Amino acid sequence: MKDNRCILIVPYLCAWFIISCDSLYIPDEQQNSNQIKITEILNDGAIVLGEKLDNPYSLKNMQRALDTLMATKGMESIELEATDLYVRFRPTDTLQYRLLMDQNIELFDYPLTYDLLSDGDHYHDPSIPEDEITWQYTVVPVDQIDTDVQYEEIDFDVIDENDLPVFHLITDEVAKVSGRIIDACYFPENDIITKSGIGLPVSAEELEAMAIQLSNLPEEYKNIPETKVAEYNPHGYIKFEYIEEGAPKTSGVKGVKVRAQRLLRWSSSFTSSTGYFTIPKKFGSKVNLSIVYENTNDFVIWGNYAFLAPAKYTFKDCITGALIARTLENSQKTKSAWKWAVVNNSAYEYYDYCRTEGISPPPDKLKIWCIKTNG
Repeated sequence: MKDNRCILIVPYLCAWFIISCDSLYIPDEQQNSNQIKITEILNDGAIVLGEKLDNPYSLKNMQRALDTLMATKGMESIELEATDLYVRFRPTDTLQYRLLMDQNIELFDYPLTYDLLSDGDHYHDPSIPEDEITWQYTVVPVDQIDTDVQYEEIDFDVIDENDLPVFHLITDEVAKVSGRIIDACYFPENDIITKSGIGLPVSAEELEAMAIQLSNLPEEYKNIPETKVAEYNPHGYIKFEYIEEGAPKTSGVKGVKVRAQRLLRWSSSFTSSTGYFTIPKKFGSKVNLSIVYENTNDFVIWGNYAFLAPAKYTFKDCITGALIARTLENSQKTKSAWKWAVVNNSAYEYYDYCRTEGISPPPDKLKIWCIKTNG
């Protein structure tokens, strides 16, 4: 465990710290530099994409679901208007990436409407050079894009994926970041009121369930109205394995963000000091569960995207109705996630040590950059 090292970059001061898996210390001669020479960024285990899935939240599918429900009530349907857009960004530089992060947008490096065939710590679009930032996927409200884009008129069924319509994200900054619209979506929430002010005589749950049922999705994604497959709060624990005095032991990954995602819906929470978590949103069937190495102690671990974003590791197909138990091993499959977990706990425990001993903790919003060293 002492072979792992990382650089802690302190905001504004650019001071360097070294952290081992057991302790943290400050070198006698602190280096002040804006240049950081890295050896080999941890980059194990790419996510493999499977089948592309139908999007039940597309405006087209939601409208079809509403038409079906209204017909069963003997009522004339109402035309829905998009509430959100499923989009992808391709930041051209670190400034654009940070601008996206500053908008508190949840970013995914894999497309959200695909099955995942493998766990992994990253996905990189094969059409994009390895040394460039890959597509980042998310959903944004329609009022967060520039008004020049007439997305209502776009035929998303026939448009070439390589020629998706371009938009600019509205931010408080002068700088702009552009993205491409993959689909216009409608997300029913609580009492359904259209933009025209007309209420709908169906519940959000009814509309969402019907859209999922009518969409061309595999059965495991569907909540069949007749059988009403239950929805659950994904819950469980994330641990990592280590050797102490020749015996294998485990430790919960402490205070780390855990994100559950199913198609275009997601929710997140943080683990306890023993590694347990409960996601606040309910999901049916299965979810993709990601460890996002942001911590409740206000530090972030950089990894597969260097100093751009928190390190991540995703487990596919976690069953929501059962305890989700994942233990990271120091093996080829989960080596990067295991190392990030070790460093996460070392930093977490150091913060606790500072509080207990009355020592000033590291600066707020600390960034820990994990790199590989020889040995």
